[in-house]
Amino acid sequence: MAQLQRYARPWTAPAAALALARRAEGFAVFGPGGTPTGGGPPLLRMKARLLGKLLIDHGRASATEMSVSFHPIWGAPRISGSALKGVAAAEAESQGLAPELRERLFGSQALCGAVCFTDAVPEDGRFALALDTLTPHMGPWYRKETHEGRLLGPVEWTSPVPFSFLAVAEATFVLDLTIRPGVATEEGVALLRQAGELLSEALVFQGAGAKTAAGYGRFSVEG
Repeated sequence: MAQLQRYARPWTAPAAALALARRAEGFAVFGPGGTPTGGGPPLLRMKARLLGKLLIDHGRASATEMSVSFHPIWGAPRISGSALKGVAAAEAESQGLAPELRERLFGSQALCGAVCFTDAVPEDGRFALALDTLTPHMGPWYRKETHEGRLLGPVEWTSPVPFSFLAVAEATFVLDLTIRPGVATEEGVALLRQAGELLSEALVFQGAGAKTAAGYGRFSVEG
């Protein structure tokens, strides 16, 4: 825990801030309620403020047994574009959107979707990490231990084994959605708006990452 405690503090990743600025170059950037201005293909930019803690790639192999997903170049926590696409697509399915529209937005095994979801990183490269703790009680059951010749069940009276890990505690993630080359601008803007609404609703009501049922990974989304 002492080693992890060193990293539980606010951080700034200048490379992430620079990358976000450069990502918008050459695009007509607009917010959820706005209209693209300037030349270039449209880019929908939203901001998702973390309301609690975030666990992304939590189960990935790590020396500490619990992982935090960092961008390998920019040095900041990230929510991968594929993860964002996945939660938005799941929201579209739960809302009962027509299969043809879902395929146009997100693609299928045979076709690419029209909307591109980029990796989300913290605004201005600013974020904070914090220590969190789990106290699993069911170790003997997981290890298939026996008592008096009988396999122990998932009971609550066995001794907990607490362990600590790092989680993202504060950040406002920048969400950038673009369209694939060849998609007409007018249609692309409409598809971006629809995908943005689905992503926003998914992050607000469902969350992203691990342990969302326990309140992790919840956001408020704004333009």
